[in-house]
Amino acid sequence: MNYEVFTWINRFADQNPLLDDAFIFLSKYAIWIMIVVLALVWIRGNRKQQRMVVYAFIGAAFAVLSTKIVIAPWIGHPRPFTEHSVHQLIDHTPDGSFPSKHAAFAFTLAFLSFAINRPVGRVMLILAVLIGLSRVYVGVHYPADILGGAVFAVILSSLLFYTRSFTSAVPDFFIQMYRKMIRS
Repeated sequence: MNYEVFTWINRFADQNPLLDDAFIFLSKYAIWIMIVVLALVWIRGNRKQQRMVVYAFIGAAFAVLSTKIVIAPWIGHPRPFTEHSVHQLIDHTPDGSFPSKHAAFAFTLAFLSFAINRPVGRVMLILAVLIGLSRVYVGVHYPADILGGAVFAVILSSLLFYTRSFTSAVPDFFIQMYRKMIRS
């Protein structure tokens, strides 16, 4: 079923240049939009919101590192373009694809953004879903890779969210440093 859903989505690639460009953009650059959104929340937000921004970035960094260094190599699931003839619209190394590092990063940012406020969380979740869809469309991930990254992000985000009362010294350190810098 994973391959069937992949082929259904990926079959639209190389058919419409405008759609291809949109999904290539989402696949490569939408994560940067998410980072800018959280940077704006950091600059304009209150202490509670700034704490969640720190947790979001710590979580996202942990998500990428753990999926890239530990989980994906351990599982060793090949990418679609290494097993099948696909419409691959972006270059990618043939490393392990499960879980998706992009999805783990984006969904971690999205889920923890809901703790900042719901409108920001909704925007971030839409971006995370579009990033996941785009990674399948451009031919570098199976749908299960995206789902695996999202599930990992749920677990990681929940862990960070529910332990925040014990770990508040970490974001508070960054907040104090930031406030000292803008005062001087």
